[in-house]
Amino acid sequence: QRARVEVDVDRPSSFRGSTSDSASTRQMFYDGTQFVIWDRSADTYATVPAPKTIDKVIDQMDEKWGVHPPLADLLVSDPYRSLTGGDGSAKLAGTERVGGVSCHHVSVVQPILDWDIWIGECDSLPRKFVITLKDRPGSPQIAGTFSDWKLDAMFPPGHFEPRVGKNSTKIEMIPME
Repeated sequence: QRARVEVDVDRPSSFRGSTSDSASTRQMFYDGTQFVIWDRSADTYATVPAPKTIDKVIDQMDEKWGVHPPLADLLVSDPYRSLTGGDGSAKLAGTERVGGVSCHHVSVVQPILDWDIWIGECDSLPRKFVITLKDRPGSPQIAGTFSDWKLDAMFPPGHFEPRVGKNSTKIEMIPME
């Protein structure tokens, strides 16, 4: 199933992202004080108080609520550590072209998943990824390409403030046990 993911980040304390596929659209907002997830398809949303940094809110969302924001491992202050932490091994698998850009292909093998990432030689920006979920039947893959990088983006005031539908229903976010 294909999905489109868009993410805006203003480190260290703000991001917003959306994920759309043929079945649903979800948006997430983090403004340094609260985290909001809005399921536009069901027109429901939940909000929780959040810590002051992206790193901490991503940890909290994962551990407490089982929510993983889109491309979370690339939003944190140290993506390399986030991606390579834990058990496993990494190797440089050569160079390849992705979208016309010469890239380093890095391959990482870990206990429950393997992943590959292609990083531009000229700008060190991620260009493509493939994740293989070895712990699931059939070892499904998640793959994507990155485009439209704007490293000098200027966001207008209020850009990261949560916006949900006027008639959306607020629901409670229930912690995992």
